Amino acid sequence: TKGTYGTIKLDLTDESAGKKLVEICEIENVYAVVSAVGSIFSECDYEINSASGRVAQAAFESSNRSKSSAIPKFIFIGNSDRVRNVCKAIPQLKKYAKGKEESERLVCETFGKPTSSDGGYCILKPTFIYGGSSFNVNPPRFPNGIGGIIEALLGLYPIQALSDSLPDVLGVAFEAPVNVDAVARAIVNVATGLCECPNNKLESREDIIMAASLREGSMLKGPMPNGMNARREQLKRTLSHRATEFTPEQNFAMLEELERLKPIDTRPTDDVLLNGRWDFCFDVEPDVGTGFIKELFEGNGP
Repeated sequence: TKGTYGTIKLDLTDESAGKKLVEICEIENVYAVVSAVGSIFSECDYEINSASGRVAQAAFESSNRSKSSAIPKFIFIGNSDRVRNVCKAIPQLKKYAKGKEESERLVCETFGKPTSSDGGYCILKPTFIYGGSSFNVNPPRFPNGIGGIIEALLGLYPIQALSDSLPDVLGVAFEAPVNVDAVARAIVNVATGLCECPNNKLESREDIIMAASLREGSMLKGPMPNGMNARREQLKRTLSHRATEFTPEQNFAMLEELERLKPIDTRPTDDVLLNGRWDFCFDVEPDVGTGFIKELFEGNGP
């Protein structure tokens, strides 16, 4: 970082960056380090993209020497294996791909050690990220409007299936991108412990979206307060017996409130029943596939 917008200046390519990172974590009481450092189409692509892993390793070793537990959870934004394979085949992107690969390897080796007393690590592996209000060439980025349309189109199941069946070079072109806001929410949820990171990786767009969808209300643990439990029962009775008295939008809002009141052991990611019914019980704007399923279940199908 350059030290702007209230950040602390830190050059990850500096030899002392690891030690400085430990000092920052101790002074600022940091509980998660997120590396979004990246460079593409520059002469220093390898050095910059591999810097996150080298600094993470140096910081880990520095904290061990000082018997400090300052290094918290480490979160690294990489890219999918498929995208990386394609980048390796393009001369201008080889250094970028190898740098990302090196950082990921070092983070895994460093924070995956059995002797590590730190908070662990998580690597996000998106395909393409879009977002913001303007088009950008370096790094390549579509704004929200265009990116959202592309995601909706390429996210359709037939196109996903086509992408999976094609070789990497062709299949990547049909991979659905993911919104930068979803990536940010997933990172926050992993950093704060709201979301688990299976095998220390979020390896697909679906994994990232699921991690991003968890709400603070799902953090409720143990016995629920009487008032909240009573509200849950009221919502369940209303949705079970009086749903037809309300608009689809009102039913959807009640479902969301009910979700927020669910204890952590029955949150949506672990609740098979809710996962299986959420999309077409009270869907406000169903997609083509969901609409067809609704027609079948309502007896209007062929």
